[in-house]
Amino acid sequence: MKRTVVGVILIAGLAQLVAAPAQAAPGANPVTALRATLIRGKGVNIVSTAKVDHGRGVYYTLNLDGMVGFGPQGEIASDTSQRLQYSKATKSALAELDMARTPPWKRRP
Repeated sequence: MKRTVVGVILIAGLAQLVAAPAQAAPGANPVTALRATLIRGKGVNIVSTAKVDHGRGVYYTLNLDGMVGFGPQGEIASDTSQRLQYSKATKSALAELDMARTPPWKRRP
């Protein structure tokens, strides 16, 4: 059992010496990868989340998701949706300040 453990430790140590360091690996160019994705006849899914935090539980979150389609001249179609969510503290603060007759979270497009 001791020989097995020592053997495994030696092999693991030698493997670390032989392995190439991570910084020596050629890095992928993100611009090239993005251009390869944005080609005619393809669509790209978009997902984005932004959270604005003012502290003390006052924050709101904006979520965006959808798809963008590409043609010969560039973007030809898009289908996106957004969702804005307020925290309870934000809702109560807006109601206390009476900033609007209809609170923003109750408005309809």
